[in-house]
Amino acid sequence: MQHLLQSTELAAAGNFHYPRMNALDSRARETRLGLLHLPLGVWVVVKAPSDDNQKLEREQLQHLLQVAGISPSNNNAAAWLRQTLEGARSSYKVAKERPIAADYNTLLEDIEKSAKELIDRIERLRRYSASWLAFWRSTPFGPVDLERVELREVLSTLENIASAADAAKDRRHGRRRKTGKKNAVDLAFAFFVRFSPHQPSGTPTGAFARFAREFYSAATGSEPDQDGGLDRQIREAAKHLSIDRERAQRKSVKKSRLSS
Repeated sequence: MQHLLQSTELAAAGNFHYPRMNALDSRARETRLGLLHLPLGVWVVVKAPSDDNQKLEREQLQHLLQVAGISPSNNNAAAWLRQTLEGARSSYKVAKERPIAADYNTLLEDIEKSAKELIDRIERLRRYSASWLAFWRSTPFGPVDLERVELREVLSTLENIASAADAAKDRRHGRRRKTGKKNAVDLAFAFFVRFSPHQPSGTPTGAFARFAREFYSAATGSEPDQDGGLDRQIREAAKHLSIDRERAQRKSVKKSRLSS
């Protein structure tokens, strides 16, 4: 039987959201079930590894904590890192399986087109009063009612279907973006900001860059250099932090002015 983390609440660090975990249920040390909220806005169910992999996992966690400058005895950081790592693995897998935008949009475009064509054909019935009345007074729309005319909710439903298909499209063009890499670095960054004593930066040789690469390798099983590197994702993560800090400072100044 799997046990839930006793308490999970959302905490925000800029654009990154991740779970704030209190004490873990002692009975769940062997099998744990958690929920992790990714930067893309998706909740991912994550489970602890099997007994065969627990030793390897402990070694990975110890290594990542050391790289981040965090004491290996920091149980809160270790628990957080474990969940963050599992979330990155799930996110990376989903991103790799996602089709390119052109393929992803094909069925949605068909649905949108079909819904709009059906609306157009129904509206064209207005030119033919006999067919129009027979259609709207037919029994599938309810008991026969000679006073009934067009049912707005029917056309509204078709309009909503067309709008939903359009809204669900992937607006990106060209090659599939490296969303799996971005998610992994964003999650690594959120953890690093919260627990590491080092100041994060977007430089490729900084403390965070080293941690991000080690974190990525542990989460994906591949070296960052094999996937084109992480320099851009590291810079973007640090850039978001500086933007959020500037916003926070402006809000603080504005608040102090209003209170004075």
